[in-house]
Amino acid sequence: MKNEILLDAIGKIDEELVFAAEKSKRKKFPFIKWAAVAAIFAVIIFGAEVKPLEYEVQSEIPAKIEGFENVMYGPILGDERKEFGILGEDEIGLTEENRYEITEKDIGEFMGTVVEGEDDIIGSRVYHFTKYPDSDKICIIETPEGFEFYVVYIPVQLEIGESSDSVFEIFGFPESLEKMEVRYSWGKTVFEINGEERERVFEILSGKENLGPEEESKRKAELFFETYKNEDYVFDEKEGRCVEKVKGPVSYIDQNGEKVSGGSPSVLARKLFLEKSCSIILVSENGFELYISYYPAVEMFWARGYFSLSEAETETLNKIFKLE
Repeated sequence: MKNEILLDAIGKIDEELVFAAEKSKRKKFPFIKWAAVAAIFAVIIFGAEVKPLEYEVQSEIPAKIEGFENVMYGPILGDERKEFGILGEDEIGLTEENRYEITEKDIGEFMGTVVEGEDDIIGSRVYHFTKYPDSDKICIIETPEGFEFYVVYIPVQLEIGESSDSVFEIFGFPESLEKMEVRYSWGKTVFEINGEERERVFEILSGKENLGPEEESKRKAELFFETYKNEDYVFDEKEGRCVEKVKGPVSYIDQNGEKVSGGSPSVLARKLFLEKSCSIILVSENGFELYISYYPAVEMFWARGYFSLSEAETETLNKIFKLE
């Protein structure tokens, strides 16, 4: 599949599915929904012959464990199985042959009991996974059907007007921060940030007001207009999102007089939006992770909300994240 076709497909998912998810209220238990989204991407990237992972999601109600009031746990999914080494990197689909059977050697220290969730698991004992004895991100719950892996889910999506500090407080940052990673495209970890630079990043990202997804869309449309001087991709006030005025592949002349082509207006807008972007992953002492998406092209970052940065702050972060 050609890159422009892939980006065009991703662009449509971005505008139609992701926006809808942002505007809607969260379900009690989002794991099934995101499993379906993962299946969509599998079809887009690999073709119809690739079967999506078969997830054994038994519950739509997350489990809460005593002593872990700010987080919830749900049945582990396919990619998470790979992350924790209980499903091979090359495995596609969950079958009887590659299913990880939990044994006594996997049962670590006692974490607590389930205090909220499906009726049949309330009161169930919860243990650490011996392979990751210090991580609270993954655990093993002794359900009536047997031992099952569960992973953490931190259910926070900020309302418009809320502060970025609210997210950091839930994760216990910066006090509980163990490491700060910068990753460029496709999830590759490039380097860690430490010392004064780490403190400076927190200083910049703290105390920001969530402006919401519409502000991000407006800036994306403005960036498109500034670059190509046309309105083929605009923010629709009624829809509350960006829309294409022209369908199909297009060609434009950018600010440098160069011809740009290879996709629909939404694909070209997305390329502009993602220029020099990166992810910052904050990892706590107990293994919880907060993913922050940084978009210098529109001077914003996303951390369970959409936050604006000044030009000076963007320049500083670009230097720290080595994006210049």
